[in-house]
Amino acid sequence: IGAKMSHSSILFSSLLTEHLKYLRYHKPFIAFVIKFLKIIIFSKLFVLKGIKIVISGRLNNKPRSKSSVAILGSIPTITKTNELIDYSENTCYTKNGTFGIKVWCNHSQ
Repeated sequence: IGAKMSHSSILFSSLLTEHLKYLRYHKPFIAFVIKFLKIIIFSKLFVLKGIKIVISGRLNNKPRSKSSVAILGSIPTITKTNELIDYSENTCYTKNGTFGIKVWCNHSQ
């Protein structure tokens, strides 16, 4: 099971980069992703305890870059816990600039 869970953040960050590449307005898509993740985290079928997503860049074609943070569930910031945290970062290239996408996934044991 550990080998299957270890690449979930890589898969999710690559999914976000592929969809954000072609969108002009990003806020509705990010809201959809947050609602979808709430369903996944709070259902008892998945082993995902929490997820944290940080998207930084020129969201919605604004003149300045900002970062958007979404935290669902529990993501411990202390590294001395026994929980498995999977981390991935990816870069999305658009015609208006680049986005930096970072994803942390907390898996239950």
